[in-house]
Amino acid sequence: AETRDVVVVVLYRFAHALDGEGNFKPVKVKRQVACPTKLNLESKAYRLFGVVSHLGTSLSAGHYVAAVRSRRDDAWYECNDETVTPLSLNALYDGRAVTSVRPGA
Repeated sequence: AETRDVVVVVLYRFAHALDGEGNFKPVKVKRQVACPTKLNLESKAYRLFGVVSHLGTSLSAGHYVAAVRSRRDDAWYECNDETVTPLSLNALYDGRAVTSVRPGA
């Protein structure tokens, strides 16, 4: 069987802010992040095949969903618990703010 190299990129989307009592509190960062579908590193090229997103207003509450590219038909699908639906990456990453595309993201 053929093996493939995999690159995993993790974005920690939280920051620490002072609360009213002077204590640091983790807060979710909601700004948009560009997510290319192709990445060239040195002599290798990599294709994006999955994105995991947290939907929720805080780090202590919310829900995770995944967008995955199918190896069967090269189409993208959103996996949300038992529900799998076709997904347009253009609609998801077309330059609009993430929170306007994905409520709670």
